[in-house]
Amino acid sequence: MVMSSGKIENVLVLQGGGSLGAFGCGVFKALANKNIKLDIVAGTSIGGINGAIIAGSSDKDHPERKLEQFWLELAENSLNLTVPVLEWLYDKSRGRLIRAAENLLPPTDKLT
Repeated sequence: MVMSSGKIENVLVLQGGGSLGAFGCGVFKALANKNIKLDIVAGTSIGGINGAIIAGSSDKDHPERKLEQFWLELAENSLNLTVPVLEWLYDKSRGRLIRAAENLLPPTDKLT
């Protein structure tokens, strides 16, 4: 917690590191389940993606659901070892990751 002008702010900083983003999802879910509201969310790499999903979630009351949905979709579309790795890296990782994030965030024309 950070003291700022007499107000206590809850801050969540999410780290990068690939699969560590799934742990960040769990941390955020635990905070949400305890009804701990965050004033600031920040992150780097996958933590930044998690933070963007949290901050930009179309479900303002339960952004943890959108974040969990993102990680479940990634897990569902994980590497199939029968597909050549280079093909997977191009088609699955980049394409699916971008599409998953786009499905969870509101269109930019609706942001105020």
